Amino acid sequence: MEETPDFIAHVDADGKTQSVEDHAEGVARLCSEFCAQIDPDWSEVGTLLGLLHDQGKYQRAFQKYIRHSSGLADHGPARAPHSMAGAIHAYSIFKERDKALALTLSHCIGGHHRGLYDSVELRNALKMADNKAYCRNMLQDAPEVAVDLEKRIAQLATLPDIMEIDEEDRPLFVRMLFSALIDADRLDTEAFMNKERALLRTQSKCADVPWSSFRDKLKAKTDNLTSDTPINRARTDFLEKCRAHGRSHDPNIYTLFLPTGGGKTLSSMAWALESAIRNHSSRIIYVIPYTSIITQTAEVFKNIFGEEYVLEHHSELDVSDNEEYDRWKLLTENWDAPIIITTNVQMFESLYAHQTSRCRKLHNICNSVIVFDEVQMFPSALLNPMLRAIESLSLRFATNILLCTATQPNFTQSFETEGRESSNFYTIQVEIENIVPYDKELFSAFERVRFHKLGNPQTIATLAEELTQQHSALCIVNTRADAGRLYDEVVTLGRPPEEIVHLSRMMCSLHIRRRIAYIKERLSAGLPVIVISTQLIEAGVDIDFPVVYRAHSGLDSIIQAGGRCNREGRRNSGDVYIFDLKDGSTPGEDTKQGRQASLIIYENIGEAPLNPNDSALIHQYYMEYYGNQVNSFDKRRIEHYLWSDQANHDLEWDFETASKKFRLIENEGITDIYVPYEEEGEELISKLSRNTILNRREFRILQKLRVGVRKKDFETLYRQGVLKEIRLGELPIWILTYGSPCYDEARGLRCEDVWTDEIVII
Repeated sequence: MEETPDFIAHVDADGKTQSVEDHAEGVARLCSEFCAQIDPDWSEVGTLLGLLHDQGKYQRAFQKYIRHSSGLADHGPARAPHSMAGAIHAYSIFKERDKALALTLSHCIGGHHRGLYDSVELRNALKMADNKAYCRNMLQDAPEVAVDLEKRIAQLATLPDIMEIDEEDRPLFVRMLFSALIDADRLDTEAFMNKERALLRTQSKCADVPWSSFRDKLKAKTDNLTSDTPINRARTDFLEKCRAHGRSHDPNIYTLFLPTGGGKTLSSMAWALESAIRNHSSRIIYVIPYTSIITQTAEVFKNIFGEEYVLEHHSELDVSDNEEYDRWKLLTENWDAPIIITTNVQMFESLYAHQTSRCRKLHNICNSVIVFDEVQMFPSALLNPMLRAIESLSLRFATNILLCTATQPNFTQSFETEGRESSNFYTIQVEIENIVPYDKELFSAFERVRFHKLGNPQTIATLAEELTQQHSALCIVNTRADAGRLYDEVVTLGRPPEEIVHLSRMMCSLHIRRRIAYIKERLSAGLPVIVISTQLIEAGVDIDFPVVYRAHSGLDSIIQAGGRCNREGRRNSGDVYIFDLKDGSTPGEDTKQGRQASLIIYENIGEAPLNPNDSALIHQYYMEYYGNQVNSFDKRRIEHYLWSDQANHDLEWDFETASKKFRLIENEGITDIYVPYEEEGEELISKLSRNTILNRREFRILQKLRVGVRKKDFETLYRQGVLKEIRLGELPIWILTYGSPCYDEARGLRCEDVWTDEIVII
């Protein structure tokens, strides 16, 4: 019979024990490896983190607790905290020798279960009497372990100084070290506690990424693309330029500025693969603003490279069976996959996270190729911390970054203007090279649209009449309220209902995807269709209308809307009509600011046509938008919590506060309602009403049945008695009861025509 060690770290389901020493050595080995990926000089700090993180488990109180909780003993305390005991021990060892390193170790070790602290909270925890007592108990209960550890530490080579790292990079650097410890701890624990799960993770992992094979597969795909039109010939030329640049340039921040419809998806992946081969990159990460685009992009890459190599990580992924779900869940924990497709929300909120679950994958971002698609969608209110993260990833963590867009903002220029208080725009300090230089002849192939600048303001009624005169047209408005009213007005004018489609976030995402597929089918068949949509359709959706109407907004949105018009150049020219609504609802702040900036541009160009491929014009627009319209590029004061003078001098980082405030989607005042869309949705909502437990696949589908509404709409629905609160495990959620007339095929969730006045992007 196996002898039980004096000091136990874990007990598995069969009663087998892992000693604290064995666990510490295993974590130290993995953490050292992960820290070396972050920075080779920090490998031994990884060893330290692994050796010290569970020192608090050497308390006799913890040993009684773990024996009792695992069934090895009948009696023991209800709890025995150990993380902070290890943090205090680490701090005491290094505070005289290297206070900065002592604080860094304390942050990582003290937070390895609860998440990173704010600095004041960490200091208070280090001084707390109870925590000090846990540390004293640890030293008294296992004095020989403490002595051996200090001897081991003394044998380590000279340790690096975090103060030598640029102050701009330090907060993310600490989160990277924290990530290395979390992943190492979880992996070693899993290897002991759940061998079946550990084996599945090993089988799912691609040890040697076949980048050259991926390149060949993509080339086979693109070699079959035709070059029968000027647009297709230009796409081919862009693709080859991307390949050539990728195979000849070192990691940096680059931009891919191509006209809408220029083939950014395949061209950017071609660049990423060549770059990965040249620079021996670990993975390619493709970051996309909308979940409505991500599935489309993922399918393209899965069809080319194979489903097993492409990991989607977003909130609405369908996983059809338990085995596939288990594999997906494992890979999303630490992004240990060759090609990852994720959202801006997942990427940036992870980079600023304090939670263990979200931070775990960060160290695997190092030495990657990252493609940010549709960067014009970065919200201005959080632009500074987003740009700081991108710059740090490039300069400190060996990533090669590509910023893709048809309307490229200039992130390397100051936007201070005379007579205006400083806007404090964070300027990226490295030169950003465009990998496909502007070529007038190639870009002119995409000048397939005439933009008709603002005429007389429209009303909902007159706009509806104009739309009904078109065979097929797309109309994009600024709010969900306007989309609903305009759709109803068009319906009253007598067009067959199958020819009119409404799209907005009052529809669940499953509904939206089905309607987009329906629109594509009608366009492909040459059947008439009038689409009234919010801006959810204007970026990344491959769709082609002869005529597009766009409510006045920022120039970037107008150009993106133009990308849905005559996209394939099958007509001599398409038409985009820009209009104002007299009786429209009030748009969000970003839209109002962009609209004001675009008015200045219209005045400047006068009677000249609007050329969406004119980089000087786009530059002029962003000078006006960022320089004179945006009030703050850091509304949540993230920079104050991580880069203040005190933070830089005294390492006073407020990780937890910054994490809670950094939210790309503002959900304050938003309530999610789950709706019974189609038979599958009806069945799920019915199950929830009966308190039936959902399986994994059903739970994933449920995420696609969500509609977020503001307070006034929620209250309207509640008064009608169509909402029911149920519990999903411990989580209370609201469902729209089956059979309610408040959700229909045409417009989605209806609230007696009480609509939200601002766009909600999910």
